[in-house]
Amino acid sequence: MALTTDSKTQRVNALTRLALATREKVESATYVVYVEDTAHFSADVLAQACKRLEHSSPWFPKVAELIAECQLVANREAERRAARQLPANAEKADPDRLAAFLEQCKAEVARKSMR
Repeated sequence: MALTTDSKTQRVNALTRLALATREKVESATYVVYVEDTAHFSADVLAQACKRLEHSSPWFPKVAELIAECQLVANREAERRAARQLPANAEKADPDRLAAFLEQCKAEVARKSMR
C-alpha cells in the first residue's frame, strides 16, 4: 500500500509521541519499519493504537505488539460501524412511502376527530 506524505507524517508523529511517552530513544530506521509494517491500517487506527499504548505500556512496543493493538482498534471500529448500520434484512426508508404513510395518518386523525 502506497502511503501519502501526510499519512506517513501522521504515523511518524503518533510513533514519536509513543516513544516520548515511554521515554525510549527510537532510531529513525525503526520508524520506517513500523510505518511500513502497519501500512495496512489507517493512520487514524495507528494513532489510536499508539494513544492506547501510551497509557498502558511501560515500554515502546515491538512491531508485533503494535500490530496487535492496531488490530484491536480496527476490530472495535468495525463493530461500532456494524452496530450503527441497519440489519441486512431491514427495509430502507423510502421518502415517498414515508410521506404517503404520514398523509394516511393525518387523514385517519382527521376522520376520528370529526366523529
